[in-house]
Amino acid sequence: MADRRYNSPVKYRIDLATGETQKVSEREWAGAQPYRLYQDSIIRDFRNTPEPLSYKGKTFARRGAKWPLYPEHATRLSPDASFLAVNSWDGEMKICPELPGGFGCRNHIEGHYYVEIYDTGTAALALTLSGQFHGVDPMDLFRRSAWFSSRYYVLPVDSDSLDRFVLCDVPLAAESGKK
Repeated sequence: MADRRYNSPVKYRIDLATGETQKVSEREWAGAQPYRLYQDSIIRDFRNTPEPLSYKGKTFARRGAKWPLYPEHATRLSPDASFLAVNSWDGEMKICPELPGGFGCRNHIEGHYYVEIYDTGTAALALTLSGQFHGVDPMDLFRRSAWFSSRYYVLPVDSDSLDRFVLCDVPLAAESGKK
């Protein structure tokens, strides 16, 4: 994946130990080292993808009825291969072509998105993310989802300005789910 930075007008840093955010100056931002995004998928072609999904001899279910449009957006494998995010959705997406004069059908995009993050060693569900979408293509959310270490998974929930996202400390969530 090409090295790229998404920039918002206001820049923040996240203290990963506490989860707190703080605004930073342009100087601090310029001196920061960006994290590498990991967006590896275990699915290359839906025609050869078993249901349920299989990886290293274990099975992983998707919650939604539909896979993302492109197979490379269907899963996200953590860099150390210890966790697997499985993306799916259900709902309706009707995108109309633009016609002169604005005549024709109207776009209709709504439904639910789902991300199940599994421990690949045990196939246990570590974390579930879900939400509704209205007018926002969930494929953009899946396409931009990524790991930025073997610990942290990020899912944007705003595909336009990229200023809203869910940041998950997956091992911490998995451990707290066992209690």
